Amino acid sequence: MKLHLVFWTAFIALTASACVLTHAAPNDLTIVIEGISRFSVVHAEDAPNSVRIAAKELQHYVEKSTGAKLPIVVGRASALQPFIALGDTQM
Repeated sequence: MKLHLVFWTAFIALTASACVLTHAAPNDLTIVIEGISRFSVVHAEDAPNSVRIAAKELQHYVEKSTGAKLPIVVGRASALQPFIALGDTQM
């Protein structure tokens, strides 16, 4: 009887989790999926040193936590690819 209760509790918990994950809001921003990202980090050519360091730190910690290494783009960002803009960035 106890094993039966544990099974059904686990089944309900997993089903509820799957429902939450599949019904996420359509505007959720996902930067990395399974270690792969289409995003880049962009900053201006004349960005101050603090912005350049921030870009490298962002790249480092995203890679450390997800396995995806976001490229750093200096200058204009491509409107065709998603990007994270740091500082005064132009498209």
